[in-house]
Amino acid sequence: MKLKPKDLKWKAEDSSKTLAVVAVAVVAVVVVVAVVAVVAVVAVVEPVVARR
Repeated sequence: MKLKPKDLKWKAEDSSKTLAVVAVAVVAVVVVVAVVAVVAVVAVVEPVVARR
């Protein structure tokens, strides 16, 4: 099976799409972790503040 230049170009585009998907996934994970961290901090701090 010989690769034509068109196939190579498609492969390059495909890898850049994969990189984009990975980047989006990483950003999504970071956002979720940040939200969870904020919620956890609020959950811990709120009772302490309410007690005062």
